[in-house]
Amino acid sequence: MTEHVVVVGMGQLGALFSEGFLRTGRSVTPVLRGGDVRAMCERSKPDAVLVATGEDDLDDVLRRLPPFARGRAVLIQNELRPEKWQKHKLDPTICVVWFEKRKGKAPSIVLPTVLYGKHAALLDETLGVLELPRRTIEGRQELAHELVLKNLYILGLNLTGLRTGGVAKDLLGKHQELFLSVVAELLPIEKAALCETPSFSGTRLDEGRLLEDLEGAILADPDHTCSGRSAPRRLTRTLENAARLAVKTPILTRLAEETK
Repeated sequence: MTEHVVVVGMGQLGALFSEGFLRTGRSVTPVLRGGDVRAMCERSKPDAVLVATGEDDLDDVLRRLPPFARGRAVLIQNELRPEKWQKHKLDPTICVVWFEKRKGKAPSIVLPTVLYGKHAALLDETLGVLELPRRTIEGRQELAHELVLKNLYILGLNLTGLRTGGVAKDLLGKHQELFLSVVAELLPIEKAALCETPSFSGTRLDEGRLLEDLEGAILADPDHTCSGRSAPRRLTRTLENAARLAVKTPILTRLAEETK
């Protein structure tokens, strides 16, 4: 039974999950920006550690987790790939979040949030009291599919939107050609990232299913804004990954030149 949770990062998602944990009867210890993650974990000995920081801060937080907490981490970031946690020898629970939380507003739901790992039951109960849809999956093949799908969605919308603006449904209409070209460059990056992680290197992605599910996600929230303030940084990270993995990205490179 999970009784105590440390929550690292108290932005919109960290605060929402904390509320859910408290409403299920768990105690919560927050770690604010600049706080000592290792010391807080060692002091409180949590049953689970929810890492709710941004993508750029994730590596530093995972590096600072004490050994006993490395099997208790729960990751909820966008742009998650197995290498991000396996290089730190973590065995985390993964929460592929399919809702958006903005200050002062109720969560905006796209699809049921996907749960995987040993703390999936904790997250299922927590999201339940928050009245948010969710589903649990098993197996690395299915996890790989869900991670890549979310990356194609968030990066496809954000990066295409740097040029087009607009909302998601435009990417299946007047901007479809550019959107599909962007997705076609993102897919090899995701494949290469899986191949560099030994435990996922044999995973085969079903591209047809990915594209079908991607269209379904767009149609589930057709008025979702394509691009926001995080998009330029997402493009930078994507190009850095492409360079590291030796994947050519002429269209994404041109988008970066246009947005300088």
